[in-house]
Amino acid sequence: MELLDVRNLRVTFQSGKEEMEAVQDISFTVKKGETVALIGESGSGKSVTSLAIMGLLPENGRVKDGSILFKGGDLLQRSKKEMQQIRGKEISMIFQDAMVSLNPSMKIGKQITEGLKYHKITERRNLKQEALRLLSVVGFTNPSTVYHQYPGQLSGGMKQRALIAMAISCEPELLIADEPTTALDVTIQKQILELMNEYKIKTETSMLLITHDFGVVSEYADRVLVMFGGKIVEAADVFTIFNRPIHSYTRGLMNSIPRIESPQDYLTTIRDSAVENPFYKGRAFAPETYSLELKTYYSESELVEVEPGHYVRFFTEKEGVTQTWQNL
Repeated sequence: MELLDVRNLRVTFQSGKEEMEAVQDISFTVKKGETVALIGESGSGKSVTSLAIMGLLPENGRVKDGSILFKGGDLLQRSKKEMQQIRGKEISMIFQDAMVSLNPSMKIGKQITEGLKYHKITERRNLKQEALRLLSVVGFTNPSTVYHQYPGQLSGGMKQRALIAMAISCEPELLIADEPTTALDVTIQKQILELMNEYKIKTETSMLLITHDFGVVSEYADRVLVMFGGKIVEAADVFTIFNRPIHSYTRGLMNSIPRIESPQDYLTTIRDSAVENPFYKGRAFAPETYSLELKTYYSESELVEVEPGHYVRFFTEKEGVTQTWQNL
């Protein structure tokens, strides 16, 4: 059963007199206990998608079309007060920058207990005990000390652990992790990801993992959505994506990763023909492997199921999809 069902989501931002479309008609689901990775380069629309789900878009942003169904109900139809009840308790988010996400003037213990108090998860007299338990869960060996410290007294990895403790404090059913290890070194990244994965398995929490790192995806995701230019260009289970990537952008991302077993002098870069015109409705990615004839270049692209559960956005005529796929 789908816990989250995003359908035909479009998100726009007002810039002066112009309206820019950051997320263009995307659809996906997240099942109970599943980890779905949303991967793509900076500016592809990943974080905007997560903010739309949380109802936290900035003032100049709005959901222009679509629906976001959570446990069958459309989040876009909920009032601000109803969303406040859902955020933190049923859907929680780990932001990528703990330095910005934590209040520098408030002790860690108080920040963790805020959500517990607001959602009335724990009786007031037990708040400190629960906060100490959560700090232990996320790997602190000295929870009593950390409880009384300010964020500025903690290292980057410790801040991120505290942020995770806040996110899981109310035992949400859906955890959105927006590049939670970007600011951390490789060793700490591994620890944080293992911590999140252990929690997810233990509690059967669903996770939407937003990242640009295919290495992270290979270890922790069940399904993968590859995003470019506000659109999902390929979607499949993690095994299929790594063994049979079809879209040239997906293959470009994977080929850009340096590999120990096959060292190379130069890293592969992605060449594309992105159109800057904000009113352009054709394909946003036009690699050299595809025809650049005007009739296809300016035609709308759509996701096509090339094999069971494997969807790819092609930029050739629909009837030529099978032949194109076999020739890749």
